[in-house]
Amino acid sequence: ELLIHQQKNLLYSIFQENKLLQEKYQVLYYVIQLLVNPTDENLKLLIPPERNETITAILNYIKGKSKFYGYS
Repeated sequence: ELLIHQQKNLLYSIFQENKLLQEKYQVLYYVIQLLVNPTDENLKLLIPPERNETITAILNYIKGKSKFYGYS
């Protein structure tokens, strides 16, 4: 929900401070990084191929809900 409401920087800072969260919620961490740095090509290369479909689905969900709430 925080990502839908444009709170990506807050979550990014929480994940940056806690390596356990990064490991436990790896997919969510990749999603947050992509939202914070959408043009980072190196990050896209680091994402395991088996996670791409899930990450894309989450990004599309966030984008759709953000439009619903009028963020963009």
